[in-house]
Amino acid sequence: MSDCAFCDSAGIRALIELMRRTHDHGGRLVLAGSGDQLARALSMAGLDEVLPSYSTVPGALVALRDDDPV
Repeated sequence: MSDCAFCDSAGIRALIELMRRTHDHGGRLVLAGSGDQLARALSMAGLDEVLPSYSTVPGALVALRDDDPV
């Protein structure tokens, strides 16, 4: 997400749809490299509680691994 400089309601809707489809297929979506603008947009939409965002890809991967029920 580090190249995402702007996220409006269409972008938020796209993330919600991607999150839903990922969940429907047994997966989990997390974001990596999110900047301040995207973090604010997710927070204002209330998505920061259900769509985790990490500053780095390694951080996101660690979070996914740590939440793995294996």
